[in-house]
Amino acid sequence: MLSGDNGILQKAADAKTNTEKANEKEQIQLEVLGSYNKSGELEISTVNSNIKNNITGVTTDDATKFPLTVTYISSGNSYTVDEDATVEKAIIYPPISELLNVNLSAPTEVEKSPYVQYVDSFGNNILCRVLYNNSGTVEIVALDCVGRVLLGYMDPKIPNSENGYDFSKTIEKARWSYNNAIKTLNDEASKYNNSTLSDRARCIGSNYQNPYKESSMSGWNRKLKGEDSNSSQDEQRLNALNEYNLKNNEIYWLSSRTGYAGADEYFHYIRCVGEGVDLSPQSDFVSFDDLCIVEYGDSLNYNYQNPMFKLRPVFRLLPDIKIKSGDGSYDNPYILKP
Repeated sequence: MLSGDNGILQKAADAKTNTEKANEKEQIQLEVLGSYNKSGELEISTVNSNIKNNITGVTTDDATKFPLTVTYISSGNSYTVDEDATVEKAIIYPPISELLNVNLSAPTEVEKSPYVQYVDSFGNNILCRVLYNNSGTVEIVALDCVGRVLLGYMDPKIPNSENGYDFSKTIEKARWSYNNAIKTLNDEASKYNNSTLSDRARCIGSNYQNPYKESSMSGWNRKLKGEDSNSSQDEQRLNALNEYNLKNNEIYWLSSRTGYAGADEYFHYIRCVGEGVDLSPQSDFVSFDDLCIVEYGDSLNYNYQNPMFKLRPVFRLLPDIKIKSGDGSYDNPYILKP
């Protein structure tokens, strides 16, 4: 109801008079009630303006979306205002560079590495854990996967033509997929990046400093890219946090190349983690992911699989984002706020 002694408009008129007599929380509540427009809607810009103009000794975070945080300078107390006009005492968290740390020798899992809920670009909630905090630069890794990526001669990213490749041959398609796999995996991970929370998303197992770092051509007359050590740092950290294998043992890609020698050939493949059933276009069971097999005579022989494994992203958080709520535990992870 907008009119009458108990209506919103009347409360708006009384708000400033009553402010000086109310306590901190009540002061804010009165200003919130006095901020409804004639349509009965609560606009954050009006709430922010009324609080700063009518309450002495406060600052706000000037948020453009609810919740709005209000802080009393003298007492240091902070409160949040939600879109439903609820006012609650706020928990003030330190900057993420101080809060989201990794301490592998700590006695509890939360102290070793806190849990964080990340909202990706598609609006999905992803439970993550802090992977690195290098001089205040924080990266979090998803504890589950977000989708599947197909590599091999059926790779959907294979172009119609490209210099140096004869795509009329199946093995040439497999060679292209193998040589471009690191870019393919990181590009796919980037689709999940929420730019209000992080400035980068990469595939786990890529180089920390430069996710698109590539090895040079070496195998099969320098037509296949060689082995790299991209994944070693991520793998060591995942093992230390006991987060290397997924709980359901699903296979996920590492953005890194390796290979091994067989009796008469050399196998080139993209690293992966996990074992078990994974549906692919070729088979109901995939236990390895060789994309190209090269005979010792240096003639490209054939491709072996079209593996389609899961994608596990790593997000690099923006330095100025805040923690909205949570305690960093598995059941109550930190909730991020832009």
